[in-house]
Amino acid sequence: MSARRQYSDKHTLPENPTYRTIDYSDGKEDHWPRNTTEVVDEDGHVNFMQPIELDNSIAIRWRASIGASVANSMKWPVGPSYVLQDWPAGYRMYDHHKGLQGAPRHDIYLFGGPSRFRSIAEFVPHAIWLANNMTTNCGCKYCTKKPQREITTDISKAGIFSPLLRTGIAGLHRSRQLEKQSALRHVGFHASVQKTSKLKQSRRITKIPLVVERDQDLRAVCCHAAHKMRLKRWYREGEVVWVALDGPISLSGDKGEITFWPVIIEEVKIQKTINRLKDRANLVPLPPVEMGEPSEQSESVLQPVRVPPWEVTETYAYKVKFLAVSRIYTVVDSQVLPYRAYLPPSNVITFMHSLQPEAFNFDKEFLQTCNPQSSPPPSWRSVVSAYAFALQIGDSLAAFWNMTDEWQFKFTPQAPVKQQQPQFSLTDAIMAASSQNTALHQAESSSIPTAAPPSSSFYSSFDPSGFRDGLSSQEKQAVAEDILGPSPVIGQTIEQLNFQGMWWGAERIWVNEIVLLKPLRAVLAPEGTEHILPPAGPGKAQTELCHRLGRSPKEYGAGARGLFMRLERLFLVEGFSGSQKTKECRASGVLYELADKDWEDPDKVIENPSASESISSGPMPPASTQKPLSNLQPSPVSPYLLPEAPEGYYFRPILKDGYEMTISLTMISGRYYPKILTHHLLKDIVHEAIGCDAKTSLERNKHLWSLEGLNAGYVNSVDPTKYKIDRTQMIRDADRVSRELITNFLEPKKRPEVDELMDVV
Repeated sequence: MSARRQYSDKHTLPENPTYRTIDYSDGKEDHWPRNTTEVVDEDGHVNFMQPIELDNSIAIRWRASIGASVANSMKWPVGPSYVLQDWPAGYRMYDHHKGLQGAPRHDIYLFGGPSRFRSIAEFVPHAIWLANNMTTNCGCKYCTKKPQREITTDISKAGIFSPLLRTGIAGLHRSRQLEKQSALRHVGFHASVQKTSKLKQSRRITKIPLVVERDQDLRAVCCHAAHKMRLKRWYREGEVVWVALDGPISLSGDKGEITFWPVIIEEVKIQKTINRLKDRANLVPLPPVEMGEPSEQSESVLQPVRVPPWEVTETYAYKVKFLAVSRIYTVVDSQVLPYRAYLPPSNVITFMHSLQPEAFNFDKEFLQTCNPQSSPPPSWRSVVSAYAFALQIGDSLAAFWNMTDEWQFKFTPQAPVKQQQPQFSLTDAIMAASSQNTALHQAESSSIPTAAPPSSSFYSSFDPSGFRDGLSSQEKQAVAEDILGPSPVIGQTIEQLNFQGMWWGAERIWVNEIVLLKPLRAVLAPEGTEHILPPAGPGKAQTELCHRLGRSPKEYGAGARGLFMRLERLFLVEGFSGSQKTKECRASGVLYELADKDWEDPDKVIENPSASESISSGPMPPASTQKPLSNLQPSPVSPYLLPEAPEGYYFRPILKDGYEMTISLTMISGRYYPKILTHHLLKDIVHEAIGCDAKTSLERNKHLWSLEGLNAGYVNSVDPTKYKIDRTQMIRDADRVSRELITNFLEPKKRPEVDELMDVV
């Protein structure tokens, strides 16, 4: 994707700097870039080089870091903070602006020498060579042809260069960032149900702006117009998806075909199509338009009006970058599938495993020549290496996660706020959470089919509590604060880090949208509790079908399907692991299940399910309604409609009014894709699944049913475990890690040569 990078403005000169110059140079102005004028193309993109002055923050960082490294190499006196007075003659720094004009990508280059330098580490060996009057051999990557990683390691071990060298307040800024990121990396397991407070909005609650991208992504699937579209904009910038190739690539013999390629979405576009209508007459009678008072000359007859014999339709298109190869295409929405919706055929994977190592070539230059979309389709030998590499990159990206668009919630209580208790007793709440965890893991290893809920005896064997009865009041208070947070103190400002979204594997997830959780619905309160409703039973049609087939209706109903949450909040909480204080990201929101439309609720909790969620898709309410703390939250109010439920079902809330659930992120399976099973690219797969016997269908295609919540979320979950600072870093690390993994698999004794990445700060 087009990373929206901005370099830091917090690099400052050290105190009392000692300026030095490099008198020798191989720099020439002829090597400077010429595209230095900003030109905006028809798509609103720019691509130009902006000169950077010496006193710019990023230039200061380079000058200080290079000066210190040259001083270490030249054995200058220890003590002074050495800084380059100026670049060597003929050199100049540029900022490469590329991408959307309002949010371009920024890459830093130093031009002048025979090659452009992309990072401090690249230029340090060259600067040392210049400082030595160009009498020795230059040690930079362009002169030695060595990989940058090897060079950086050598000069770091020699004490010449420190990759983490920072000056001024930038070092403090980085240490704070690292501290925050370290806190976010912790993941655990937590689940509890608690009551939400009716906290009124006030000026003492922090208000934050809504991220525009979040609003646009949610409205694309959660508004009235989106419900009417045949194909919705499911996909978002930066996500990994599958694109159907223009022509399938046949493997050797009858070994199968490569039909889909993993890609990253760089941009979402609106594509307009003009359809000529042959049967439309040029003249259509329309009523006249009368202005002012009617007169005797006014005619009441219809007047013919000329209309164009065509109509314009709008669909979505995606600008995508094919993984592993330098190919960018714009594809229509009908060519795209979610990353979790497709698995490469087993015969294709088997074929690639059968190839000898000599059949693969992962050289960067060779991969750049691959074109999976060429016409006619390329031979399998020319793309099999790139395809294997692309599959590995997609798999590596699916292992990463990240919290985004943070905001600091602050609230100062001005009147006594009663500590909210969990909705049933505290011990019961913890027992329920433990029961979910146990049931989830047993369900994964159970031989009972996940398409039908286990019988009640399946749960009776659990001992879910893990806690003794008779907790003291102090113990109850300690456990309550661990779940709900500390009780507010009057006059003391409460602060908590919240987020508007996150990267979860291949997917982009936002607050206010529906996500699928991992447990089967029947795992959570199969008999119901005081504030959790029991699963809805089968509808009339399903019950009649079971009677005709001689099956028990108890094995069907909402309990056999997935469990959903509408995210109301993503936040960071403090807890304890033993005696050690930890921090963990959690999510909270209202839970839903998929109930049959013709099911009659015996308790009549929802009399009109279609109208219960008819919430206006109007403006986003103030961020103060986004439930900042578990024990200081207003009732959940979403400005977006619920997405469409699968055909024949509706979303039924299963928590009683005024209650919500807080969970660890590890319980989230991924996004919900409404109507995805009707996608024409899945048509043959779905028909084949429906046509075969039930057991075979369940085993082969359970990952498909999970996309619409017709099965438990854990059967199609990417389970990201590695936290990365941002999406750009994820993509970089996925490329690096994938290259190492796939090269070591083929040639265990050979280390991959991966150049150090461009300096973007």
